[in-house]
Amino acid sequence: MTTNEQERKRPLNLSRAGRLELKKTVETGQVRQSFPHGRTKTVTVEVKRKRSFGPGGQPQAIEREAGLVITEDDHHANLTASFGRLSDRAVGDIAHALVVSRKAKFVGFQNNRCFASYLRWQLVQVREYTSVIPGAGETLGEYLAGISHFDCLIIFALRRRVPQLAHIVEHGAKVGAKTLYITDQTFPADPIPVTWLVRCDTQAPGPLDNHVAVLALCHLLAARVLELAGPAGRRRLTAIEAAHDALEEL
Repeated sequence: MTTNEQERKRPLNLSRAGRLELKKTVETGQVRQSFPHGRTKTVTVEVKRKRSFGPGGQPQAIEREAGLVITEDDHHANLTASFGRLSDRAVGDIAHALVVSRKAKFVGFQNNRCFASYLRWQLVQVREYTSVIPGAGETLGEYLAGISHFDCLIIFALRRRVPQLAHIVEHGAKVGAKTLYITDQTFPADPIPVTWLVRCDTQAPGPLDNHVAVLALCHLLAARVLELAGPAGRRRLTAIEAAHDALEEL
């Protein structure tokens, strides 16, 4: 195996910037959260104090509140676990499919629609024929009927998942479409007929999931697509900016 091949198969990893610091005590307290239907929950709130050394080696006092116990460590743990399972080769293959496919359809229900819309908005800058399905007042059948092996499906399936996702996956496999299935650690281990399955850890101590790894994956894919789009992608981006200027939209 050549050095280049080894580099392509090496798992992605994230490293923190080095910084010399002295940690002091952590003060904790409790607050009560209120939820719909009269539910409440008591959670711990941490206040972390650190002494960091800034430029010139001068100590700088920093006080940082990590409310609801969602701290930098939680974000980093989710990023490390998620990207540790993802190889650079897989990212390259997904990005290539997004560039060369005839149409790219982004699927997401409930909170997943936010991620589908975000990734689609990033990619529409450099490629045509992208859409989030289904649109308002539309049905899935109206879109699935036009998907073929020339197309790419990007499905966001973090909890809570809807039953329709299984039908979309089955249809994509039937017609031979390239399918990227983005889910989380709660998804069953049973295999499904998709081209790529990516799990993003969303662990969090509170009632809300931590989606930092999902957004980081979207950014990584968008950056790689922009790189692979080449001159054609840059021409489209330039034309879009020219249209913005002409229409005084931005």
